[in-house]
Amino acid sequence: MNTKPLQGKRIIDLTTNIPGPYATLLLCDLGAEVIKVEPPQGDPVRYLKPEVCGASLLFHCLNRGKKFLCLDLGKPEDRERLLDLVSKSDCLVEGFRPGVLERLGFPVDVLKERNKNLVIVRMSGYGQHGSYKDRAGHDLNFMALSGALSGYGSFNPPPFLVADVGSALLASVVTVASLLSKREQGVEEIDCALLDGALIFSLPLLARAFAGEDIRQGYGFLEGGLSVYRLYKDKDGGVVSVCALESKFQEELARVFGSLDAQTLEKGFSETPRERFFGEDPLAQCVEPVLSPEEVKRHPAIVARRFFGKMRCEDKVFDLPVTFFTTPADIPDGPWAKPLGADNDALCK
Repeated sequence: MNTKPLQGKRIIDLTTNIPGPYATLLLCDLGAEVIKVEPPQGDPVRYLKPEVCGASLLFHCLNRGKKFLCLDLGKPEDRERLLDLVSKSDCLVEGFRPGVLERLGFPVDVLKERNKNLVIVRMSGYGQHGSYKDRAGHDLNFMALSGALSGYGSFNPPPFLVADVGSALLASVVTVASLLSKREQGVEEIDCALLDGALIFSLPLLARAFAGEDIRQGYGFLEGGLSVYRLYKDKDGGVVSVCALESKFQEELARVFGSLDAQTLEKGFSETPRERFFGEDPLAQCVEPVLSPEEVKRHPAIVARRFFGKMRCEDKVFDLPVTFFTTPADIPDGPWAKPLGADNDALCK
C-alpha cells in the first residue's frame, strides 16, 4: 500500500488565524500528523459566525484532520508538555511576532536541546529581521507594500487574501523541502514572512514595471489595457473574463464578434446570454464566466478537481485539489475540526 508523502512526520502548529493554519493544513493533507496547540481562549477563527458543528466553517476548512491540544504556555507545566512534544516531533510552525516565542520560554537553543534536528518555521508579518519586524499588519498592508495594489485601480480591498495564502504556500513548500531532505546539520530555522507571500505574487507585476511598462489600471496589458484581456458584462448582468492573449485565440474571438476592439467586444458580450458561457461548447477559448460561490460548487471544472470534500455535518469543506496518481494525498470523507483541547488526554500522557 502506498503511503502519503509526509507519512510519519509530526508537526506542531502554534499558529492562529489563516496563514499558519493553511500551511499546516497542506502538510496534513500530504500525510503529516499535525498537532494544533491552542491557548485556553482558542484560535479566534473558531468563533467567527455563522457556526457549523461547533466552530466556523472557515475554521473547519483550515484545521480539519489535525489533532488538538490546549495549553496555557504561561504555566510551567504546560511549557514542559510542549517541550516534551517537541522532543517527539519533526517540525514546529509558529506565527508570533519576533521575540514572542523566546519570551514564552522557547528560544531556539532550548528547542535544540530537546530536538537537535527540529525544523522551526517562523511566520511573522515582516520577518525576523529589519526595521519593520515588530510592526503589526494584515493582508491589505502586505499587499500594499509588495506593490500588488499599484495597478489595482480601486479603493475597495480585493476579496482575496494574497499575503495570507501566498505565505502559507511558501511556508508549506520550504517545510516539505526541509522535512524530506537528509539533514544532519541540526536545527533548521526558517523565516517566512507574510510579506513574502505578497511579494511572490507581485513578481510578474514588478518585473514588468521595472522594465518600463505602464502598469496603471487601464494601461498595462494585465490591467485592462488590452481589449482581449479584461472583464465584460453579459446580457443577464453577469461578468465574463476574456484572456485571448495568443493570436489563435484572438482570431477565434474575432470570428465570433467581428472585431477585437473594446467597443465591439463590450457590445457583443452585453448581447450574449450568460448561459452561453456554460456547457460543453464554449463560445470561444479563454472566455469564462465570473462565478458566484454557489456556481463554483457546481461548475464541472471545479468538481473535476475534487476541491470540495464532504463533511458529515455540512455539505462541503475544502480538499487538496492536486492529484497524486501513485501516492495518495487526499483526505477521507468526514473529518472536521475537533473541539478545543480534544486530544489533550491522548497527547499529554
